[in-house]
Amino acid sequence: MQVSVESTGALERRIRVSVPEDRIEDEIRNRLQSLSKTARIDGFRQGKVPVKIIQQRYGQQIRQEVLGEVMRDTYIEALEREKLRPASDPVIEQEEIEGKGLSYSATIEIYPEVSLNPVEQLEVSLPTCEVTDTDVEKMVESLRSQRSNWKDVDRKAQEGDQVTIDFTGYIDNDKFEGGEAEGFELVLGSNRLIDGFEEGLIGAKAGDEVSLDLKFPENYMNEALAGKEVRFDVKINKVSEPELPELNDEFFKQFGVEEGGLDAFKANIRENMERECDQRVKNQAKSRVLNALYEANPLDLPQSLVDQETEQLLESAKQRLTQQGLPADQLDSLDKETFREEAKKRVALGLLMSEIIKSNDLKADPGKVRTMIETIAANYQDPAALVQWYYEDQGRLADIQSMVLEEEVVNWIAERAKVTPDPVTFDTLMNPESAET
Repeated sequence: MQVSVESTGALERRIRVSVPEDRIEDEIRNRLQSLSKTARIDGFRQGKVPVKIIQQRYGQQIRQEVLGEVMRDTYIEALEREKLRPASDPVIEQEEIEGKGLSYSATIEIYPEVSLNPVEQLEVSLPTCEVTDTDVEKMVESLRSQRSNWKDVDRKAQEGDQVTIDFTGYIDNDKFEGGEAEGFELVLGSNRLIDGFEEGLIGAKAGDEVSLDLKFPENYMNEALAGKEVRFDVKINKVSEPELPELNDEFFKQFGVEEGGLDAFKANIRENMERECDQRVKNQAKSRVLNALYEANPLDLPQSLVDQETEQLLESAKQRLTQQGLPADQLDSLDKETFREEAKKRVALGLLMSEIIKSNDLKADPGKVRTMIETIAANYQDPAALVQWYYEDQGRLADIQSMVLEEEVVNWIAERAKVTPDPVTFDTLMNPESAET
């Protein structure tokens, strides 16, 4: 067998393979002889059919089968001989000349050689956060607000009030579908409706009628309305203000605090906040570490892997939006190119992390795997059954092992990189988008 490799791109290779006829003929001969012992052909006893007759009847079929298998086997042999790691399925071009063996080319993409820059040179700022008494007090008031009752008031509406309204929308003096409602309850300042709608109702009283000249955002999800000027005629039926519940035992019991009063309630709130704070810090630290790794180690990426990851991200987005009730026609308009940069990053990080794991012989600690499974299981009615469910299937267990191994890689990098603390408030940690604006 002769093998040659041609570079046709940064990661593309064309492998040319030539197989001599004698290898093919030997295999065809073996198969013909084997078939002659089992074939049933009229006029001959089983096992007594001449090879020549088998050749006449089945020769062409057997040759095609042998050629296919020889091509598959020699392709694998060629990869091993040339030490190539394919990242894509081969594109085969066959050139068979009857009686002169088999020649073909296989075009593939290969994985890049990954040479990591020293992680000791990475500079990463990692978030730190402490839950303060002020944070706890704000959370208590937030929980009260969530369980507030609405009390009708005879005054002008202000931010934080709930107004009950009827409204009709017009574009060019024509009503449009979905642009009207009756008895609609709207909390002013909740930003549920387009810019200017809620602000336009501040200062109105029950019985007032207000006309609002507004404009739909250019990126509005309903393309038929995006960027259009619109007029809403609104009637205010009533204005209500929130009536906060008292901080008493009845209120505390709604959050599982049966005794201990306000102090126990606040302690419970702080514990939950600190748990969530720790998880957010951990997630953001992971994101920052991996971003630093990605930025410091640019790679040529196999296009086939990027395409696969792009498709997966697109399908995940469609599933998520379907669950949220987005119409099918809007799902079809999603552009997969929107996900390509994220796909490139995921593919690159997968390659970089794999190199770190291999070079440093990192493994998923069984104890940490067990802890992660038990943490997940704690949220279910029968934790022990779920733990067993993970351990009785290697595929499910491997998913958890991969998650733990990813954490091991992040910790390994963080221990060696130049790390500086980045103190953030609890509010900023929980709502990074609000902090940016």
